[in-house]
Amino acid sequence: MYSESRHTEEREAHKLVSLRRVAPTNCRYVNSELSQIFLRCGQNEDGALNESIPQLAKQDPDLWAASVIFIASNHKVNFGPVTDTRFTIQSIVKILIYAYAASHLGVLHVSDRVKCRGFAVPYNSDKTTEGCAPNVCLNSGALTACAMILKLVHPKAKQWLHVFYTFRSFVQKICGGDIIECDYDTYHSEISTAASNRAILAKLSKCGTLPADVDTEDVLCFYTSCCSLLVNTQHLANMGLVLAKTGKNESGKQVLEPRVAQACLAQMMQAGLYEQSGDFFAITGLLAKSGVSGGVVAVAHKKIAIGLFSPRLNAYGNSTRAVQFIRELSVTIPGIHQLAEDDLEI
Repeated sequence: MYSESRHTEEREAHKLVSLRRVAPTNCRYVNSELSQIFLRCGQNEDGALNESIPQLAKQDPDLWAASVIFIASNHKVNFGPVTDTRFTIQSIVKILIYAYAASHLGVLHVSDRVKCRGFAVPYNSDKTTEGCAPNVCLNSGALTACAMILKLVHPKAKQWLHVFYTFRSFVQKICGGDIIECDYDTYHSEISTAASNRAILAKLSKCGTLPADVDTEDVLCFYTSCCSLLVNTQHLANMGLVLAKTGKNESGKQVLEPRVAQACLAQMMQAGLYEQSGDFFAITGLLAKSGVSGGVVAVAHKKIAIGLFSPRLNAYGNSTRAVQFIRELSVTIPGIHQLAEDDLEI
């Protein structure tokens, strides 16, 4: 899918051994370290733009922005043209689709059709197991969850567009920040090249994975519109914060049930970065979800939430700069690791 060697990421991981680890004691010092990492990652020109969606192939490959929130202190730092750089959320929205379905139907009900299993397959794989989609991070799982939303959550809705407007309000509640709109140029670009997703839907329907009598074209349109929502890195960091705080937003309001937030993190751990997921967690200790536009959201429970954007992708379909940023950050501040025993004093 991409020309970059899959071994590049592994070689870069070994280079991190030489990076200086720090014990953060104040925000100014941490900001300086983060700034250095951001600048260093900005020099990385590895990877390529996604070409499967024509509109995404038009992105400026040099765009680079980052937003970081340290949970305990609510210390926030942004790098790059954060507010001016909007991009389509793409597959990151799969976690929000899952959250929406689980919030209305329950995690157990959703898991009847969308499992939480790790598979070393690309995001657009049509793989199913026992008549179910293996993970919401795969297109098959996200499309199944969308079908459940249309048929089971909103069975009386006359048009999928009405359901989309309701879902967009839900995304706004989780991500906060500026108003989130749909990029209809990207929507039409994706719909015109959606042969793979149509084939996946046909297989899911044949296998009985989808709810009975659901209109698969409506499912495709709803899913594509969700992927076309325009966000910035602050939106992604806010989303990560809600997940990291077990469903609570910055002000402490419970905007997502704890059980649902936990289930979302489990999905991310299994397949948030597709074939790279396990290695990424082993190295960084963070859970992440990527999108083919170049966005990445990463979290560690009650420790940190990160939103990143850079459109050059590696062989797995994940942003090269974003992956490098998180890897270097996890070495520089080892306390952010999900399994680290020491507290993060920032």
